[in-house]
Amino acid sequence: MSSRANLPDTILPEEILPEEDLFRGVLRSVEHAFNVETGRPSSAVFKDPGGCSVDRDGGRDTHVILDSLSQNIRKEIIGAAVVNAGICLDAEICLIPKPSRKNSYHALMCGDPETKILKPAQFAVIGYSLKWIPLPNVS
Repeated sequence: MSSRANLPDTILPEEILPEEDLFRGVLRSVEHAFNVETGRPSSAVFKDPGGCSVDRDGGRDTHVILDSLSQNIRKEIIGAAVVNAGICLDAEICLIPKPSRKNSYHALMCGDPETKILKPAQFAVIGYSLKWIPLPNVS
């Protein structure tokens, strides 16, 4: 792994592969989007009218991904909601690699290419399948 957490050792595939996991940093300010019964965020954390920003795993260790999310998101995050790309593709969610100069792992999740926001059925699939990874030492 390169010494810079956001630059991969190898070139990422141009297409997001079904076996990849996608990580969405969850801000402290959206704690209202948590499901109290399950103790994890709801699919609402993936709601964004311009397409939902996520980070591809790129073969990195989870702690490296969490560190990268913390560095790249300007506000304080409390953890990451993680969804498998294969599940997204099965739900016809568009996965678009959008690497930036600062973050080679950046991608967008969209309901379809024209209307970027996810559709209700797609939110339901994400809500059912997402995993929650809290940042250590965050209260």
